[in-house]
Amino acid sequence: MINNENYSKTKAFTFTDNLPQIPEDLEFILEKAYSRYEHFIDMTIGEFERTIIEEDRQKYPHLLLPEENGLPVFGGRECVEYMSIVSGVPEIYCLVLMCRKENYSSAAIRHLIKEIEERGKTKRLLSAHVR
Repeated sequence: MINNENYSKTKAFTFTDNLPQIPEDLEFILEKAYSRYEHFIDMTIGEFERTIIEEDRQKYPHLLLPEENGLPVFGGRECVEYMSIVSGVPEIYCLVLMCRKENYSSAAIRHLIKEIEERGKTKRLLSAHVR
């Protein structure tokens, strides 16, 4: 939780201020995992070999959402899980990076945390970090 005495009154408080900072040594790993997810759902092409992406689609079909009108669908919960699987990084840091990239609102972040926790794999890890 943020200590209000030390918190600048000139900056508006946001829910994302309660999320943990990503350790510097994980930034590059998470950026790569996020980019790999974009390739996984066909939002972009080129950075990863097609064979890697095809193997991922075979291993993790539950993380591919059906296309809408022929366009790829980005899923926040699916992105966080995929990033964690391919990077080995805890979901909380994947969530932080993904929310930063996608400019998620506070309400969307809370909803996403609830979805992830309901899946049962986090063992309340996320809410332990977010107050």
